[in-house]
Amino acid sequence: MTHVREATGGTRASSEGAAARPPLAGVTAARAGEFGCVIGVDRVGIGDELLANGADIVVSDLGELLVGAER
Repeated sequence: MTHVREATGGTRASSEGAAARPPLAGVTAARAGEFGCVIGVDRVGIGDELLANGADIVVSDLGELLVGAER
């Protein structure tokens, strides 16, 4: 079961939350759940498949989403 929570821990609408699951299943579930932005994390070379199944963007590591942070 995926829980949708904001950073402070409160329950929020799916369009304002995040989900973490296996890549393809997570993208499909997030799209079906009408999440505002679906990010596919491709660590095994399935980026095109993630996009075809509903990801808005695909990254190879969640660190790519950090703005202005040192990695």
